[in-house]
Amino acid sequence: MAHPDLPELVTKARQGDRLAFERLVSVTARIVYAQIVAAVRDRQKAEDLTQETFLAAWRSISVVDAPEGF
Repeated sequence: MAHPDLPELVTKARQGDRLAFERLVSVTARIVYAQIVAAVRDRQKAEDLTQETFLAAWRSISVVDAPEGF
């Protein structure tokens, strides 16, 4: 089940709100990490890829056009 605040957090992050993005990361980090661990089967590599994923998300958050589908 999706977190009910995700669309609002994405919208705020799109507007440059770093605290909203930090909350977005805290809400989604476990599932993102779990998915990456399942894919690469290497915890250290998964940690690095999770960081890179969220860095890429921050850099491209402004182009998200449907926050409710995040």
